[in-house]
Amino acid sequence: MPKKNWLIAGLAVLVAGVVLVGCEKSKPNKSEEPSAPKSNLEIYELQRKLEQQSGTLTQFDRGHGFGTHIDDFVKYFQIGSYALSHNDLETASDALHRAEREAQWLTDNENHRREEQRIAEEKRIAEEKRIAEEKRIAEEKRQRDQRIKAELQAKEAAEKKRIAEKKRERHDSALDAASSSTNGSYHFNALIFYAPLDQEMSSLPTGQTIKTCGTVSYTVVDGIKCAHFDGRSYLTFPTDTFPKNDCSISLWVKCTQLAPYETNIFSSGKDIFLRRFSGRLVVRSDLNQNEFCQDSFDYRSWNHIVYTFSTERSGDQSCRIQVFVNGKLYASFANEENGPISQIGYIGTCRVYPQNNILNGYMSAIRVYDRVLKENEITALFNEFHRP
Repeated sequence: MPKKNWLIAGLAVLVAGVVLVGCEKSKPNKSEEPSAPKSNLEIYELQRKLEQQSGTLTQFDRGHGFGTHIDDFVKYFQIGSYALSHNDLETASDALHRAEREAQWLTDNENHRREEQRIAEEKRIAEEKRIAEEKRIAEEKRQRDQRIKAELQAKEAAEKKRIAEKKRERHDSALDAASSSTNGSYHFNALIFYAPLDQEMSSLPTGQTIKTCGTVSYTVVDGIKCAHFDGRSYLTFPTDTFPKNDCSISLWVKCTQLAPYETNIFSSGKDIFLRRFSGRLVVRSDLNQNEFCQDSFDYRSWNHIVYTFSTERSGDQSCRIQVFVNGKLYASFANEENGPISQIGYIGTCRVYPQNNILNGYMSAIRVYDRVLKENEITALFNEFHRP
């Protein structure tokens, strides 16, 4: 057989196979078709049931692919009802069973959709509850933190108040002790600072803390308990209780050697120091103005110095300064300026350059009052048991 004939025969067989497959597929599947009712009564019952469902089914949302099935249900139901009214039972049975399948699909999928909506709604409600619970917990935590913070602040305020009261009690106790020691001649009203300098201490009798910079030793010189400054060491203290206006500073000092430029003795905004070349005593109430005492001054001996500052007007000047040495008026000045109190006070050096011009010598019994002392009080200070 020629090759061409073989090709034609093969093609014919292939076409025949395709036709047979198509025929097989076109045959109805008996398992998918609904079985016909056994009686006319069943057809009428089915039609009545579908008629009752039609009102609900046609109200379903036409989204989610429901529209086509709703239209098919209505179409088959109308065909079946029309056929039934004309006694075409076979057509009515087929159409109504198709409508029944569409109704079942619509019912099942509507139930599924509603179940999904229910689950989604439950999830939404659960999420809202979770968020609300988290907000409630966060709010409770915020209120608790605020309450704890307020309690801590109240405790801190109470502790600060307690410390302040205890400090005031120590200050009052120190004043009482100062009043009862010896004959109490040096304890006058308005004593706010007292550094005995007779031994090492971190807290003064009047409540201030005192800090040593370098090495300050404590000894007895000429019968006076005192602190020894070696030209490299000094003391510092807070000045928060120091007065800005009227005040008096009393101290004992003995120099062994003057610093190159000036020897600083006491500095708090009201300063006392010695000039290097003249050895003269110098006081200052403002950084821009010095007041020199003109008379001779034996700085190598023990000297009791009292510096008083008054804001009482003296002529055109707003301030008045007096210096007493060993119980006697040594110098008096009228000053235009009243400088600020420094934040830190210094013993044995100056607030401006504390590392320079440090005292080389001895000091004892430093007192500060927030008023101007009277001359008889200054004399009493000079005559106390520390005098040389």
